[in-house]
Amino acid sequence: MTMPMNERLEKGQSTIPYLWSRVLWRMKPARLINTVERKASPDSTVGRSLISMKSVFWRGFHSNEARRLRALKNKYSGHRCFILGTGPSLHVTDLSLLEREYTFAVNHFVPLGVSRFGLSPSFYCVSDREQIDHTVQSFSHRIPRGTLCFFPLLKKSTLSQHITTTRNNVYYINDYDGEHIEAGFFSTELDQLIYLGGSVIVDYCIPVAVYLGFTEIYLVGCDCTFDRGAHFFAPSQTHVSEDLRPDWQRAFLAFEVVKRHADQRGIRIRNATVGGQLEVFERVALAELF
Repeated sequence: MTMPMNERLEKGQSTIPYLWSRVLWRMKPARLINTVERKASPDSTVGRSLISMKSVFWRGFHSNEARRLRALKNKYSGHRCFILGTGPSLHVTDLSLLEREYTFAVNHFVPLGVSRFGLSPSFYCVSDREQIDHTVQSFSHRIPRGTLCFFPLLKKSTLSQHITTTRNNVYYINDYDGEHIEAGFFSTELDQLIYLGGSVIVDYCIPVAVYLGFTEIYLVGCDCTFDRGAHFFAPSQTHVSEDLRPDWQRAFLAFEVVKRHADQRGIRIRNATVGGQLEVFERVALAELF
């Protein structure tokens, strides 16, 4: 009887796909992988081949990461959470209401938002690989103790060099780069593979929240606008390179896909942002939730 590949991998037995993926990944072709993922649809021949290679690599080299993620599945079942964007509306939002709530923070909220608003998030997500390269030195040593972090697997080597004191709270996700969620590719199976969609909120925060078992998800500070250059709550972060700016038209399509997925699973996502342009989800005033 032929032993399944995943069993062979766990027992350390060689397979041609496994050895081939090992050779490719040892070469660390990050730029090539980024380019291919952004250009090739996940259901194309090239896309499927890359996903297969990444899956073999995930099970072979990083099976421990998958096991660690599975230990978190549905751990917060029945609870609600608040996902904080980085929009300027945070300045007119009473974040003190969230001190005893489960909260997600993204990008430069650590360290800027932590110090400005005095709120240490329960979870911290960064999905953009280029942004990690630009900002890893500014946030890596200032992640609050107890905050669980979720980053791209492809950046594990880079992040491991900088993150030390909170390393046990860091989880790495096998993702497929490029804005593909708007085309209908959406997954919340963190221990397998997820797709990106042009905004860390849909890339990581919502999939992570669903995987962890949260059934009520509220968006705060998700302004989704570059009105007069004002996109971030921190003045020093107002101007960013065009390469790092979200394509909101595509991101809105991704939000639509996420909403349909959530509705089908009975997960309620509501928008508690003050103002902004995100109208995909039902609006609610944050104060009304307390």
